[in-house]
Amino acid sequence: MPLTLYFSSHEAEAVTASLRELFRESEIVLVENSFTDGADDLNENLLNELSQGRLLPDDLREISSRIGYQPFPAFDHELNSMIHRSGKTIVLEHPPVGVGDALKYEMLMRQQFGNTPVNEACRQLTENLAKRADYEKKRDDALARQLTSLNRRHPDSNILVIRGQAHQRSLGNALAALGTPARSLTSHKPMLTLFETEPMQKLIAGEKPSRRELLATLVEQVETRTPIFRPTQANIGTLRNLIDGMSDRQCEEYLKKKLNLT
Repeated sequence: MPLTLYFSSHEAEAVTASLRELFRESEIVLVENSFTDGADDLNENLLNELSQGRLLPDDLREISSRIGYQPFPAFDHELNSMIHRSGKTIVLEHPPVGVGDALKYEMLMRQQFGNTPVNEACRQLTENLAKRADYEKKRDDALARQLTSLNRRHPDSNILVIRGQAHQRSLGNALAALGTPARSLTSHKPMLTLFETEPMQKLIAGEKPSRRELLATLVEQVETRTPIFRPTQANIGTLRNLIDGMSDRQCEEYLKKKLNLT
């Protein structure tokens, strides 16, 4: 039976009526886990305790730091509330990357490229995106192997995979390479993603991002630097409209002003 891959942002709006229906139809649900902290089995057991009603969502909220890094508590709460007393078998992603890798990834996401020529900033961004792409590819390749094994052990079960929207192309390719059938669904149609997703996915696939994609990503990184920015579909749509309306030259002038690029 094909796997069902549900891609969304980690926002409460991602827990749609369609996801609730997919959840009801499934017997096994795999939950995303960004990095391993040495307690994956324990954390998976906690999620299954929640599924059986022996824990409350608020209990998991208190120990969320042990369940894997998720910076979107509203999404976690909606997901945990859906899992609570559902009786589903919950499987946690077992990634090959640890806490140190995740911290490096976070640092690369936040790095800015000031006092350099625009072309050099694009080069440095490509270098950083390539490192992050390697990080994400390792996760998606490992998850594809985990899902292939899970599917073979439970060929008659409906298996639902809840995954971040940026992984859609990479995870799909990894499963296809293993000959594992899967159907891919998204929380919204069309699914809007941040600009950085496009060069990241190209780099994962061994392709070269365009200069326009790099400029758009640099502008996006400035615009989303504020801690109050949330990647909801509405916010991403507004940001995309802003950047789509800028020419390459306007992007460059914006970056020179905001980052002191030369």
